[in-house]
Parts: sequence; C-alpha cells; structure tokens
Amino acid sequence: MTEENGQLKAGTPKPFSPTQFNETFPEFSPGPGPQWIAFVTDRSGRDEVWVWAFPLPASGQPPEVQISNNGGTTPRWSRNGGELLYSEGDRIMKVRYSVKGDQFFPEKPEVRLEGPRIGWDLAPDGRLAVVMPVDASQAAADHQVVFLLNFFDELKRRVK
Repeated sequence: MTEENGQLKAGTPKPFSPTQFNETFPEFSPGPGPQWIAFVTDRSGRDEVWVWAFPLPASGQPPEVQISNNGGTTPRWSRNGGELLYSEGDRIMKVRYSVKGDQFFPEKPEVRLEGPRIGWDLAPDGRLAVVMPVDASQAAADHQVVFLLNFFDELKRRVK
C-alpha cells in the first residue's frame, strides 16, 4: 500500500506463496514489531505447521521454520505473544518461541490439551476455548442448554 494525497492506495497484487504445494490456514502473529505468518503446508507429504517472516525479504525467499513434526493444522498465535498453538490429531500442541531480530526460535512442541473435540480457538486473554463432543446418551441426562433470545426485551418486560 502507498499513500497518495492522504489516501491509501492499493498496490499490485501478487501471490504470497507461489508454490506447487497446498498452503492453508494462514495466521499473522500479533504485532507490533516483526511479523510472522504461521500456515499449514503439505510440502513434506503431510500437513505440517511452518512459520515465515513477513513481509517477505526482497529476495522472495522467506526465512522459514518448521514448527510441527508429527502432522499439524490450524495454527493460532497466543494474543499475548510467546506461544503458537496448533492441532495434531486429538491434541492441541503449544510451542513457546522467541524472536531475535529477523530470526524465529521455536522450542520443542508440548501437549496443551489432549482428547477428542470438535473445534477450538483462543480467547483474547489467551485462554483456550474448546468445543468438546458429548455422548448423545449422556447429553439429555447430564446437560441442559438454554438459549435466551431477545435478552434485553425480556429484561425490560420484567422490570416494568
């Protein structure tokens, strides 16, 4: 992007990752400072999580670091920095990292949570939000879900 007469003007689009591999689930690291992009690629024959510097250097060849080594998908940066999480089968893995200049230094992946689940994400405060599957035969007896629609309308009606 460039600025012209106080207005931002878009540049010419170009492919971010022009490779023959499937590269999915891009996620930018929290700023400020040097940015990194975590993504999933099948370049090794299975999905793995990698990290590239962003923006790409003028050479077009990014400093890249492989994060997962036993398969990996859906990378997520912790909002407060310092951790990258990803899915590995029925486990959510975490990798602590540090950045020095334009170098990215990941530690060894650790299990953050293990067990079957439908999905997960990180809340803004860094807590893990997970949707766990429930055995249908137990759901009716042990669990109840209540949806309250039009909450403020109902509140106004009761306060009158």
